[in-house]
Amino acid sequence: DLAPLQRLADLLRAQDRAADLAKVLEQELASVSPKNRLPLLLELGRLYARPLKTLRSAIQHFEAAVELEAATEEALRTLEVLHEEERNYTDLARVLEKLLGVVEGGDEELRVALKLGGVYGELKDDRSMLRMASRVRRQFPSDPKAMAFAEEVYRRQGRYSDLCELYERRIQLLESQSEFEGEVAVLLERKGNIELNELGAVPEAIESLTRVIELRPEDGETLSLLERALSESGDWQRLLSVYEKRANHLKEQDDQIASLQKAARIAAQQLNDEAESVRLYERIHALDPSDAESFSFLERKLERRADFKRLVDLLLDRAERVQAVRDKVECIVRSASICEQLNDVARAKELYKRALKIDPSSRRSLEALARIYEAQEAWREFIEVTRQQIKLETKSSAKALLYFKCGSVVETKYHQEKDAAKY
Repeated sequence: DLAPLQRLADLLRAQDRAADLAKVLEQELASVSPKNRLPLLLELGRLYARPLKTLRSAIQHFEAAVELEAATEEALRTLEVLHEEERNYTDLARVLEKLLGVVEGGDEELRVALKLGGVYGELKDDRSMLRMASRVRRQFPSDPKAMAFAEEVYRRQGRYSDLCELYERRIQLLESQSEFEGEVAVLLERKGNIELNELGAVPEAIESLTRVIELRPEDGETLSLLERALSESGDWQRLLSVYEKRANHLKEQDDQIASLQKAARIAAQQLNDEAESVRLYERIHALDPSDAESFSFLERKLERRADFKRLVDLLLDRAERVQAVRDKVECIVRSASICEQLNDVARAKELYKRALKIDPSSRRSLEALARIYEAQEAWREFIEVTRQQIKLETKSSAKALLYFKCGSVVETKYHQEKDAAKY
């Protein structure tokens, strides 16, 4: 007859006499049939776990409850805590496997699966870790924690092909949403590095790293990897395209120009494609006519083609944009000299005058104007320009010659011998 034991147990519960209650419940447990043991096992497990803090007894009773009914979620959850406190990883893994069969779907399944994977890591059970990684990937493809766990497992076990596949699936989930561009770039960078350095899959690595540069054009480290891969594979056309596309996405003009310069050098030096080189240097010149490299290239091209009209336009355009007075004057004087050679003397004169307004000490401009005025017999203008030359000349012999020229003109053209004698 269990009635007296049950009444005594009720009395002890009311008085919070945990130790005595446990003794009574143990007596009752020994007397009941197996089908009625589950509630007693659970209550005894709770008593031993907390008020009495007899962890081994608590574990023993909860394990018995699980053996009696495997789906006893309370027993499994408590055993999870107890085995973890005792660092019984083998038993903890067994309990979590059973708990994983009880909780299906949602955050709790993910929590248990990730914890179980970590326990298998402690046990150095790579096969079971891999099984958990596959499970969370399959059940929770968009969850960052599942992704991080699978990534760690694949990396630890050197399963680089699986890791790249993991990255690619995650990328496909995210790339349609612009707010995840940063994460997509990070995943592509990891994928590209593994393809390049671990798998030796150069074409795939190039594709991944190219996509990174499109998303993060300022990423110099990734660009260096991509440069190395494309250079070593001799894919100069692809590298040129990378530089130009990168320039299209860069914000700062100086950075755009630097990237376009690299593309233009490849076109000129590696591809021997003059048309492409011209196109790229013209892009640079349009961005910054003061850029020396693009100007020098376009200048040489126009000179080779004897396209002097466009060369004059190029020089004058540069003169408008450069800041240094010396550079401005050099461009204008060269333009004027070309106009002289083309017999466009009127324009040449205007350009030489323009150079003198910027720099009154421009000797080449003064010499050219003196030559033109003498040829045109514009003696008043000739004398004026020659006087300016005299002011600038430091050599006595040269200065004397200039004085002589002025005196000769005054004497022979204006018949003013006294004035001529002053020179």
